[in-house]
Amino acid sequence: MAAVLEDGVTAYMKHAGATDSQRAELFADAEAWIESDDGVSFYSFENICAVLDLNAEYLRRGLRAWKRRATGTEAPEHAPDAGDLERRRAS
Repeated sequence: MAAVLEDGVTAYMKHAGATDSQRAELFADAEAWIESDDGVSFYSFENICAVLDLNAEYLRRGLRAWKRRATGTEAPEHAPDAGDLERRRAS
């Protein structure tokens, strides 16, 4: 089960942001498996995480952040506001 999880996560990370159709399809398959809420199928992401005592949603959040970075869609952590600008001037 650990090998299946490793394979799925590796495919997700390796092919996130892929532009060619073959690699984009590999990413889409890995993403669909990871995002599925199927907890019944023996080799589902949810079930593997449960058996290995891993928090599935925690892993998903980390992988989604990886995808945002890989695709360049990650928003800045904090956009400056008027108060930030005034505090900088006062420093």
